Amino acid sequence: MNNKPLVSIVVPAYNVDQYIDKCIQSVLAQTYDNWELLLMVGGQDKTMEICDKYAKEDSRIKSIHDNKGLVQARNSGYNHATGEWITYVDGDDWVDTDMCEKLVEAMKAHPNVDVVFWHYIEELGDKTIDKWNSNDGCQSDLKLYDEEGCKELARRTLIYKYGLSDGTCKLVNMEYARKYGIFHDERLKQGSEGVEFSLRAFYHAKAALYINRCFYHYRYVPTSISHKVDEGNTKFLADCYKVIWEDIQGFENKEAFQSAFYERTVYMLIAIAMNTYFSPRNSNSIFKKVRHYSKVINNSQLFKDSIKLVSMENMDIYRKIVLVLLRLHCYMFLDPIARAKQLMLKLGYYNY
Repeated sequence: MNNKPLVSIVVPAYNVDQYIDKCIQSVLAQTYDNWELLLMVGGQDKTMEICDKYAKEDSRIKSIHDNKGLVQARNSGYNHATGEWITYVDGDDWVDTDMCEKLVEAMKAHPNVDVVFWHYIEELGDKTIDKWNSNDGCQSDLKLYDEEGCKELARRTLIYKYGLSDGTCKLVNMEYARKYGIFHDERLKQGSEGVEFSLRAFYHAKAALYINRCFYHYRYVPTSISHKVDEGNTKFLADCYKVIWEDIQGFENKEAFQSAFYERTVYMLIAIAMNTYFSPRNSNSIFKKVRHYSKVINNSQLFKDSIKLVSMENMDIYRKIVLVLLRLHCYMFLDPIARAKQLMLKLGYYNY
């Protein structure tokens, strides 16, 4: 391995002029200096102007005016990357200043790994939440996974509680990525594109390394795409789960992946019920909410099968109740649950 491998950091930056400074500054402040920052820029605000300014001041930064959506922007960054390793950061988030240094140290200690991964901290205004702390039971600083372990990591990508499904918080070896096509699927736009990417990233790996640190700070922005009440986003999610299902059909021991897939799908259906279709911010009548949500399920055999076949074993009581209502087609009762959940969120009793 190169003594100082080049790390490519790809940042899709679309209408994030309020946040992009902090993101870029966190990269500029890295204690490791051999990196390139690929800013994939788009939008109508001052994001482009800010990124262009940084690119003129530091030759390691490139402001590339090519952002037609999250997946396309990440892949464009992948195609422009010249580093030996690649990682993705969203434009409204930021990273710790020693991230690259610690990642490179870990890679040197374990030179044959294909993927290095870690977890993130959620930043909610003045609240900081380490949501995924030691979910794998890892009490040491590092944990190495062999080929069989990587297959299990791929399966766990589909299980919500492990927090492995984001396109961020992963450093991928570019030689490995090019060999197995470990970039984002262009058929997908948004929704669960990170799940599909992470699934393949772990599945084909011969070795992966977990670093028990939260280098990444995820900023919770209520107005971001993922938090808007937009029923049109459901199609993007449906596309993602269709592709994930197709991936699984080519896997060894696909039955183990299928059970995890059912769980992940049901978690997603519960999330869009609470946050979109029956959200208090959705102005539709209760009858229209029920009609629209039932159509989502009825139009997808994968969704219907997931509700029918999923195990409740790993579910908390809240999700078990909602699942029972889904199985009984009692969608009307999802509305008061969504309102109660929103109230608990405001009071700080429920971690969304």
